Amino acid sequence: MNETLSWNRDGAHWPLREYSRFITQGHLQWHVQRLAPAHSATRSSAHRVWLLHGTGASTHTWRDLAPILAQHHEVISVDLPGHAFTRGAVDADLTLPGMARALIELHTALDHLRDPVGAQSSSQAYGTMQADTWIGHSAGAAVALKVMQLQPSIVHDAVSLNGALLPWGGHAASFFMPMARALATHPWSTRFFLWNARRPGTVEALLQDTGSVIDERGHRLYEMLAHNETHLRAVLRMMANWELEPFARELPQLHGRVTLISSAQDGTVPPSVSARASKLIRGSRLIALPRWGHLGHEEAPAEWASLILQAVEGG
Repeated sequence: MNETLSWNRDGAHWPLREYSRFITQGHLQWHVQRLAPAHSATRSSAHRVWLLHGTGASTHTWRDLAPILAQHHEVISVDLPGHAFTRGAVDADLTLPGMARALIELHTALDHLRDPVGAQSSSQAYGTMQADTWIGHSAGAAVALKVMQLQPSIVHDAVSLNGALLPWGGHAASFFMPMARALATHPWSTRFFLWNARRPGTVEALLQDTGSVIDERGHRLYEMLAHNETHLRAVLRMMANWELEPFARELPQLHGRVTLISSAQDGTVPPSVSARASKLIRGSRLIALPRWGHLGHEEAPAEWASLILQAVEGG
């Protein structure tokens, strides 16, 4: 059993590996990928776009979408605390506000770095704090909006992709949080879930439940993550610490441009969550798509990139 993922071994063929670097900020060592437009004319008018994955995922979820967005804008994707190759997370980092605060600190650190990552990088220096576009998928959408609430000066606009922004579990939800917390406190629970994840067909069934059909490479990467004890332990701790009720009460106080995109065939987060959230967030725009599942951005990256670019560029 491998306790942690090894970048040299498990990351040897990681998607977009050539754009990866590791940045230490406080007690966290972040895995960050940065892609920049190749042409100077594009760079001069580009936004900086952050991509935040959902619970249990990693930068790999953007493997096809990020390069398309990077034709137009600078793109930064990260493994969230405790996930995949980002190390050092404590329980405080695995709450919604804690994760947002950690990202704000990372944003500040990147604003002071002067050697951008990747073969296509420009000589642009991060000299001053800038307002960026924050794009989040599933739970990552809640993180993006929490960053907007805590530090609006660094958020130009936010885009939610099948965002897990509101509780949707009905009466069962009141039992979920105590159960998740109980499981997260017992070492045997992680090993039980790890054993279950390694049973043939388990990850395949979980992916089918999303309503999405993704490629074989995506399947292998989700299996790698699900089979890793350190990653899985962080996922359980995040689930145990995640509280959407107070976050939902804060949504009407958000100030900024927000676009919510939902998929009709999402089997993980019902499209009704985005519809309800759009009524709470003043001035938000809802795009309800008639197809695709929870991982729609992996199923059809070109189509989703087009929608995102329209939102980013105000179209």
